[in-house]
Amino acid sequence: KTFATDRGMVLKISSMYPRLYHCHAFDASLLSDYPEEEEWLIGFVYTRIRKVHTKELWNVQKMPIESQLRFSFFVIHLFKLQVFSLSEDLAEILSMVIELYQAKFVRGRRFTLAALQNTNSIGQLMLQDSERNKQMGDYERKWAFKIAAYNEEKEPTKHPSYEEPPSIANDAVNGRIMNLLLDKIHSFASELKIVRFDDISYNLRHHFMNKIRVNVKDNKNVYRISFSKIQKIFRNVEEIYLHNFYKLDDELLEHIIDFLRMKDNQTG
Repeated sequence: KTFATDRGMVLKISSMYPRLYHCHAFDASLLSDYPEEEEWLIGFVYTRIRKVHTKELWNVQKMPIESQLRFSFFVIHLFKLQVFSLSEDLAEILSMVIELYQAKFVRGRRFTLAALQNTNSIGQLMLQDSERNKQMGDYERKWAFKIAAYNEEKEPTKHPSYEEPPSIANDAVNGRIMNLLLDKIHSFASELKIVRFDDISYNLRHHFMNKIRVNVKDNKNVYRISFSKIQKIFRNVEEIYLHNFYKLDDELLEHIIDFLRMKDNQTG
């Protein structure tokens, strides 16, 4: 009740480490009426989020569709905040959303039931990415069907090569919501001029990085950041910051030079 009243006070907090320009914090329990709460006042501090994870690990593809959509809303806002270190379930959903976003906005593909039921056309909908064998994963394909059902309901087409699924009405509703989410992530990605990368979940790395080799110890791919892939997602990016895990070695420097040369050729 005494907050912001004539009994309140204004504190100007300095740092114990002024050269770092961080650590502006004050132990408020020294002055608080409730010292047991151990309150701290913190400002102008670089906060590093190491990872965002769910309380328990979910099997995403077995979750109810409504839950998948709620999770999709959540991970899209993490995408806006440039948080890419996620638990496996969240990373799976964000990877699906980014995959569909790139198919729609980067390659300009329109999802149709005819194309999705023709396995020879599926690869044409997705990115030309050898790591994914130019094929749509099962999870992405399931949601692409729902978006296609919405597109079919909005603009019906008579095509002899597909059979209308019995659940097309429900799929169309869910596809409409996912389509709106893709529009939202496109809006977020287009607005960002500065993009920052800290740790990136393994299942998301192929969206922002190039595979350079396979680690013989665990048989996992080793990745290096790719500025061209980042720019495909964040079309208007002007500055890219790499925090903590990234090393400016000769290979990365060469990649930066090649990327800048490519940009000069495109604009020249």
